[in-house]
Amino acid sequence: MNIQELVAEEFEKMKAEFSSANVLIAGKTGSGKSTLINAVFHGELAKTGCGEPVTQDITKFSKFGMPINIYDTKGLELDIYQETLKQLKNHIEKLRQGDSEEHIHLAWICIAEDFARIEEGEIKLLDMLNEYKIPVIVVITKAKKKDPELKRKIEEIVGDKVKNIIAVRAIGEETEDDDGQVISASKPMGLKDLIEASYKLIPEGKRSAFVSAQKISLDLKKAGVGKIIKITAAAAGVAATSPIPFSDSAIIIPIQVAMIVKITILYGIPLGEGAMTALASSVVGCTAATTVGRSIVGNLLKLTGVGMLAGDMINATVASSLTYALGELYNKIILELYGKALDAGSTEIDVDDVVNRMQQEWKIDKI
Repeated sequence: MNIQELVAEEFEKMKAEFSSANVLIAGKTGSGKSTLINAVFHGELAKTGCGEPVTQDITKFSKFGMPINIYDTKGLELDIYQETLKQLKNHIEKLRQGDSEEHIHLAWICIAEDFARIEEGEIKLLDMLNEYKIPVIVVITKAKKKDPELKRKIEEIVGDKVKNIIAVRAIGEETEDDDGQVISASKPMGLKDLIEASYKLIPEGKRSAFVSAQKISLDLKKAGVGKIIKITAAAAGVAATSPIPFSDSAIIIPIQVAMIVKITILYGIPLGEGAMTALASSVVGCTAATTVGRSIVGNLLKLTGVGMLAGDMINATVASSLTYALGELYNKIILELYGKALDAGSTEIDVDDVVNRMQQEWKIDKI
């Protein structure tokens, strides 16, 4: 199997492992839902025209290659919320009749701080979500500080019905004087708290998908990548004990390719199969000379029969160490380039930049 086939196979596996998380985001017109969605998830999901109408008042936002579905519920205004809730109830019932993969896994109810209170439609929605045991976070949007007075008001009314109440400011804001001069500026606030609180409420099987789709908490991404590297390094060590002489390099390379694909997807970097194939081929190629050279020593010992155990130990140690080092170096480079891309308002990275950095930093004498 060549690298292209390996990458294609891994993409198929990841579709199952990273099956989409489904998040309901509800709130009145002007509550800042679209701004929040675009601020925390990859791909500018809530751009006008990108959503798929589910009902008159529910729009589904999704994007190819991104493991999340956002259900945006409109129409919680006092005079029309009953019809909206009826549509939402019917839709939730429809989703629950199918596979659990389609269920709503988490809900955010957005209330702008300027609205100053939680209203009847929002309370009725919260009651309905509680009936279906869907965990809810109330998100106070457009907040000026982390602990606004509105938070205490909401806690008094529905505190026992929600998992958390978090104040956020999705984008930075500037205040100008009468002459157009900026007199104060504020940065985004509370987004990392929202993502990390949501991660704990998402079903365990959907957490990798949620981590991949969000772009706020690098800590969650790094933790997930750390697990991938440790598991892969251990698998490479086991594979290196194959009793077939000179086989371990051929066995280990697919394991390393899978690791590179998983790390890239977990960061949410938008690469197609072609770009991923080129990247994985070049990155794994950095270890090829070292892997082959070290494995020959172990395999020659295996061929003697007497040195079988010693050969296994050499290959297992080398394979595990090389794979771990490859994963850590790739993670370091991706994290740096990904961070720069985020600062520039993007999530895209140049494959050539990754490959050049890997080639510069990898040393043949790594073990």
